[in-house]
Amino acid sequence: MIIYVISIVLYSSDIDIVVIGKWEVAPLWTLAEELSKSDIADASAIKVLDKAAVPIVKFVDKDTELRLDVSFNMLQGVNAAILISVSNLNRLNYFVV
Repeated sequence: MIIYVISIVLYSSDIDIVVIGKWEVAPLWTLAEELSKSDIADASAIKVLDKAAVPIVKFVDKDTELRLDVSFNMLQGVNAAILISVSNLNRLNYFVV
């Protein structure tokens, strides 16, 4: 597993997770069901945006209250993280208010 971390911090932002794998159809609804069944998130705090340009599962982790967005096979986000970390755009931290 490779994890890319971008250190631009906005306290109102969420964590974006990209899961890479092979599916005929991205398992958005399966993930939502498992998050609820496993008591990771309240069912009311899980939203499946399956018609969006980038289909995602949005949820709030029960224990940490972190907001997370999970997408499947969306390499554009991974490529953007690589570009930001390689080009040292982390200097943007100082411009974010």
